[in-house]
Amino acid sequence: MAGAGRPGLQTGTAEATRRLFRWQFMQETWTELKKVEWPGREEATRLTMLVIVLSACVGITLGVIDLIFNVLVNRVLLGG
Repeated sequence: MAGAGRPGLQTGTAEATRRLFRWQFMQETWTELKKVEWPGREEATRLTMLVIVLSACVGITLGVIDLIFNVLVNRVLLGG
């Protein structure tokens, strides 16, 4: 009966260890985020616009390719 309390103690210790590792992870993450050189407003705006333009170009290109394949498949399968 004396050993019955030990598993609960080990479970509590394991939980405390997990909490410690979580806290340590958050501290290390925050420390790394402080080291990051964040872009300025102008650079962030410029890069955001670049992503939007490139996404639109890729979308248009894929749309045109899809349209071409759609026409080709309809001509082959429907004969006209």
